[in-house]
Amino acid sequence: REEANRSIRWHQPTNHRGLAHVLSSSIPPHLFNQNLGFSLCNKLLMSAPTPSSKVAARSVVGPSNGRTTFDPTQTYAPFATGGTIEGFVAPGWDKVAAAFGSNFADGQEVKAQLCITRGDGEPLVDLAGVNSSVAAAASSAASDSPGDGDTYTLDTVQPVFSSGKNLEVLIVAILVDRGLVRYDDPIAAHWPAFAQQGKEGITIADLMRHSAGMAYFVDPEDPENKFNFLTPDDIIARTPMHELIEKSPPQKFGQGRRTYHFLTRGFVIDGLLKHVDPQGRTIGQFARDKVLKPLDIDDSYFVSLTSEDVARASSVAKLCPSHPSYIMSFVLGPAMMGVESADLQFLLTFLDPTSVAARCQLGITGYNEDDPQATGTYLNADDAPARVAEVTSGWSLASARALTKVLAVFTNGGVSNGKRIISEESAKKALGGMVSEPDELSNLNCEFSQGGLGNIHSLAKSFGFLPDDAVAAQEGWVGWFGYGGSSNITHVEKKITMSYTITGMGLRAPDPRGLVIMKAVAEVLEQESSQ
Repeated sequence: REEANRSIRWHQPTNHRGLAHVLSSSIPPHLFNQNLGFSLCNKLLMSAPTPSSKVAARSVVGPSNGRTTFDPTQTYAPFATGGTIEGFVAPGWDKVAAAFGSNFADGQEVKAQLCITRGDGEPLVDLAGVNSSVAAAASSAASDSPGDGDTYTLDTVQPVFSSGKNLEVLIVAILVDRGLVRYDDPIAAHWPAFAQQGKEGITIADLMRHSAGMAYFVDPEDPENKFNFLTPDDIIARTPMHELIEKSPPQKFGQGRRTYHFLTRGFVIDGLLKHVDPQGRTIGQFARDKVLKPLDIDDSYFVSLTSEDVARASSVAKLCPSHPSYIMSFVLGPAMMGVESADLQFLLTFLDPTSVAARCQLGITGYNEDDPQATGTYLNADDAPARVAEVTSGWSLASARALTKVLAVFTNGGVSNGKRIISEESAKKALGGMVSEPDELSNLNCEFSQGGLGNIHSLAKSFGFLPDDAVAAQEGWVGWFGYGGSSNITHVEKKITMSYTITGMGLRAPDPRGLVIMKAVAEVLEQESSQ
């Protein structure tokens, strides 16, 4: 307690085993600590400056870069309050920059990027921000900030989790465009061994809509370990992964029910590529040759990250979760007691370590139901050696700029960054064939196109607890979100593509930081329509 400046700052004590040990014992491993895919950044637990009014965004408009500082507003927050934002904002889009900045003012961000374009790359918003603690560390080389202190720019890459799934959508769209496959083709028509265990009727569209029943893999020859046998070595070698997919029966949970493929959709696409791509490339190799290099983003979008890739990248940011004390006090604790909002109650869906949700989230590791804590070898987003495995569904690293260029292919009828990637007809095919099914994991009812793009408005309505303005703000958007809060979405009618990347990991679904930004974007688009 620092009475002199009437603020409170909590620092990590020398011995912090107590609460962390309790949480690690009570919270399933797939939601805690290293099994989340990152290590705790808990040097600074919470920063609580004296509350003050939010500072309105003084964003620079025009072609030059500018810097805006946001003063802190919150007494308790998951991260340090306040921050600094640099970048570009087009005339009329200041409200969106202010929304982005308010998340820093409220202590909800560590590092984040926001990129919004119109048509084929016209910049509307292009921002990168760091919170006050990270900014102080960068300028003074301080060692007690929750970030890594490294340079964070508009081109910095960070793990984007499921926001990277839209790259899979584009990869399959390219296969369709080249006449190598059709969405209604059974996968087994191209990959005969896939037909084992009753999978002969599963189509490519089923896979892209998360309806293939391949959300996790089962080895029928080993009844003791019922699922999740992939290791990073299996993924890199390909053949062990493909053989497990071939002999794994699909999960059946009822008529018309899908099971969201957290990590596995890209693995099946990789097996398909081995059989239909004339060169037999891996999903990462195909992505680099057909998407990332043509769009000039192979230095800011990585399906895997070798030491050579790290050298090419502008910089690589590490993830930072809220400290367990904040999570328990303000997130999981209230949810468990039933005294907080519905979005926290939704979070409890994923807490049972023996549930389908846990199996799907841990789809890359040996997992034994008899010992839920024994999670085996797991990919760690901050572990460079493990990043060599190509996990497009969950472990790609990218900047918001790069994500935007990938999805803009569908916004602009097959063209992005001045390059035609697929035909206009193929872009429309990927967007078409929307089917709505309840999801086994969450009971949410989201529409997915045959190409694999999610209808964001249908998802927002399905939550059932979002206010009307938050639901309305998401009308017309398709794409997908990433664990922790990132997003990669497009409004095809308005010709707008938007990507939001974060390093400060959130646990709420949907992420309130993204909702703040989306509501601001909706207001700007409404104003433009009325002019």
